[in-house]
Amino acid sequence: MDNKDKTNNIKILRDEYGITQKNLGEVVGMSQQAIGKMETGKRRIPDDILRKLSDYFHVSTDFILNRTTSRSTIDVNNEIKKLIYENYSTLSEMQNFTLDEQRFIIQMIVNLKKLRK
Repeated sequence: MDNKDKTNNIKILRDEYGITQKNLGEVVGMSQQAIGKMETGKRRIPDDILRKLSDYFHVSTDFILNRTTSRSTIDVNNEIKKLIYENYSTLSEMQNFTLDEQRFIIQMIVNLKKLRK
């Protein structure tokens, strides 16, 4: 499988965060040269590095691999259905929110759950 189209979002994300290839390499435990090769598609992104990139940039692995334009790391539709089912009286209005508003609410809930653990 050709990686050239699948790695373009690494550079986009890195540029958005204002970090160098060297800085990103330090974050994920790779050399600047390895990051550069992944960005240009000359090197496959190892699975463990893909997960680290996803965690660092707070985006899905599919977004990094350019399989989707959605940056979300959660399945919004399933989470909304579950929340509405469990809390219908307080969340039934959520279906009237925009998709971005829904993602924001779901991400807040996910973050709150993490804090409670």
